[in-house]
Amino acid sequence: MAVFKRDGYRCLACGSDEDLSIDHIHHQSAGGGHGIENLRTLCRSCNSRRGTGYLPEVDEEAWQEPGNSASKVSGESYRLNMSSYRRDLVSRAARNEFRSLATDMTVRLVAEAWQNHNFAPVPEDELNYDDSSVRRTTFETYAAAVDWTDYAQVSRALLVFEDLIRYYRQSGWESNWLEEVTVKLERDGLSVDERGRISWLRRPVTTGHLEKLTDPSGILAELERVSRTIADDPAAAIGSAKQLIEATAKTVLRERGITIDENTKVPALVKQAQKALHLDASSVTPGPDGTDAVKKILGGVASIAVGVAELRNRGYGTGHGQATAPTNLGIRHAQLAANAAITWCQLMLDTLGDPAAPWRKAVVPAQPQAPTAAATP
Repeated sequence: MAVFKRDGYRCLACGSDEDLSIDHIHHQSAGGGHGIENLRTLCRSCNSRRGTGYLPEVDEEAWQEPGNSASKVSGESYRLNMSSYRRDLVSRAARNEFRSLATDMTVRLVAEAWQNHNFAPVPEDELNYDDSSVRRTTFETYAAAVDWTDYAQVSRALLVFEDLIRYYRQSGWESNWLEEVTVKLERDGLSVDERGRISWLRRPVTTGHLEKLTDPSGILAELERVSRTIADDPAAAIGSAKQLIEATAKTVLRERGITIDENTKVPALVKQAQKALHLDASSVTPGPDGTDAVKKILGGVASIAVGVAELRNRGYGTGHGQATAPTNLGIRHAQLAANAAITWCQLMLDTLGDPAAPWRKAVVPAQPQAPTAAATP
């Protein structure tokens, strides 16, 4: 459904991707209609908690600022803006699991876990959170200060989560808390090893440059599909990885004002997109971009992108009906395709958004000098 796609297939209140439902922002009893501008995604739990009243997690002004998941509705159309482009790298559902762990810790330990990694809390009077537990509230004052769309901040926050995992293990807790934490993190593309270290199964694409694009929705839709399917449906993840490359190439060409032939195959799209950004071997560019070493790397990156498309076309990814389902296809193959696609996508977005990138500098070939007249004696 279009509403789920627009909202990233996640509950706008808690971040869950399970048991989703459509909520009317303005209820019918208040004159609200059924148009997409009056609809949003909530899980059934948050939807039932809202009832016909107020849901702070998405109705507060704080959720209307860049970096959050809801868009402002104030008499005008509910339009997709950059708040929904910048998806949280760690979902609210995963953060809530770690907040629950704070229940059995002291306030001092909770605060120190965050402070050890240079986080400062937001003032409690600015916190949109109501909880009888001082420990969980303390956790939330620090978590609320994190920009969960920023890779660098999230990487530091994951160190906090690692410390919480180690504390619980050392304390000998035997409930299923670790399983709950692990499941939520895996949905966000993260894994937890036997030592409690958290790492990315695939590094997310940093979306800062997307804000300047005319319409990055195609790229974001495919990123979301890769994220949702990589653990449970490798074939779908491979198919989405190929589509991510295709969407990125078309976005680059559109942003550069180049006409797109919808029938063009992925290898040709990759070549056209890299040429449009002067990332091909034939481009004459100054500095490191023009060296043989960088051109070899760029050639390899292009081959990676084409390889993902070929993997999908050979029946290992969704998109073509197959008489026989692929065998021996595992998560590692999905991760290989996803990481390859994301590497190429990130390169293209970084280059497109870089104000000093080679494509922004027209290289004028040197003109031959006219012969000078011989001096007369």
